[in-house]
Amino acid sequence: MNLSFAQKLLIAIGSLIVLIMGALTISNDIRLRSTTDRYVSALMSDAVAQSTSSIADWLNTRLDMAEATAKALERTRNDDNARVLMEAMTEGANIKDVYAGTEDGRMLMRSAEVEATLPPDYDPRVRPWYQKAQRLGRASFTDPYLDATSDETIISAMAPIKRGNYVGVAGMDISLNTIDQMLSTITLAETGYAALINNSGTVLFHPNSEIVGKNISGMIGQQPVLDGSLQGFESEGAEWSVSFHPISEARAVDWYLATFVNENLISAPIVEARTMGLIIAGVGLIVALVLLYFAISFLLAPVRRLNGAMSRIASGDADLTKRLDDSASDEFGQLARSFNSFVENIQQVVKEVKEGSDELEENVKSLRQTSSDSRSSVENQQHEIDMIATAINEMSAAAGEIAQNAQQTAEAAENADQESRGSLETVTASRDAVQKLVGEINAAAEVIDTLGKDVSSITTVLEVIQGIAEQTNLLALNAAIEAAR
Repeated sequence: MNLSFAQKLLIAIGSLIVLIMGALTISNDIRLRSTTDRYVSALMSDAVAQSTSSIADWLNTRLDMAEATAKALERTRNDDNARVLMEAMTEGANIKDVYAGTEDGRMLMRSAEVEATLPPDYDPRVRPWYQKAQRLGRASFTDPYLDATSDETIISAMAPIKRGNYVGVAGMDISLNTIDQMLSTITLAETGYAALINNSGTVLFHPNSEIVGKNISGMIGQQPVLDGSLQGFESEGAEWSVSFHPISEARAVDWYLATFVNENLISAPIVEARTMGLIIAGVGLIVALVLLYFAISFLLAPVRRLNGAMSRIASGDADLTKRLDDSASDEFGQLARSFNSFVENIQQVVKEVKEGSDELEENVKSLRQTSSDSRSSVENQQHEIDMIATAINEMSAAAGEIAQNAQQTAEAAENADQESRGSLETVTASRDAVQKLVGEINAAAEVIDTLGKDVSSITTVLEVIQGIAEQTNLLALNAAIEAAR
């Protein structure tokens, strides 16, 4: 496929624009992805830091309240005062109930009515919360559990009562609604959510209540890595990333804040930006190519005019008096000036050739006339030479007859000599005369031979002149053809 210079230039610049736009698009995509990752990481780090700190503070406060209740019960002297204290502790702070189990197996509740709801054989000493507090000798929490009556997630805080009338364990049931509300606000810019698990992977809180109480490994398809590193998994056709962050500031619990990020939602703005960038780049490329096409066409207009002028010159119908516009100061102006100078030189050469052709034509005409005259003269000379040759031939025949007659005379003289010695002198004189005549005849024959040779030379000269005339006619014809061109 033959392409013009403008098309090649358009393709080259278009390819360069595509490469630049492609590089910019890839660079922007990488930068946007990096920025998004940093933003999500910073958002996650901030959410994790705030949430773990808030949860730790909330848990530590409830643990302090359990310890404070145990300390207060150590100083309480009777059940009424103890119930008043317990009732006061249930007012606020999401505390559902406060109670105490003594070492003699008695269960003290915040009111006599509540105590009456317990089974007659209820012994707090065999309960896990009592045994754990006694075993640890310090305040602690139970694992979260679901309250049967309120369907709320409950956690119990316990603290040992070491002296006084109620030696045993003080406990309080605390609703985790506050923690649930804290975690519900973590949406990671609407791209994820938060959950709470313990060190064994049991889910303590999750937006999907059906998962609470189950092991998180069943959801993510692998054992959780509890060091904050990202783990990827697929759920319901979406790509997710999860990380588990220890709530290290919380006392008496080994809990982890889990942050779930939907990678599809994270990538959606990137994909949208990439698509929009490609659309903008495509439209920009089309607009740039159109503008570039018109710009190249405008800039190459002097070249097209020069090409047209050269084509007209090459066709043989050029008007050498016309000139290109060379007013521009750029390379095209310099090219036009050079072309005009070239045409001017060609015009001068053609003018000189035409003048030389005219002069040659006149010379050819003159030479033709001279040749014609020479031919006529040569023909006349040829005619005269033919006449001379005829006369010479006749003289040669006469000389032959004379020689024959002389021979006969000599013979007659010789006979006469025999007959008459007296006429010897006369015969001798006659013989001498005859011999002289023979000599003259021989000289005349030599002259005739020389004249014949001269005639041959003249004939050769005439042939040369005739060849020159023919060559002159051919030169004249060629000059006329060149002049016509």
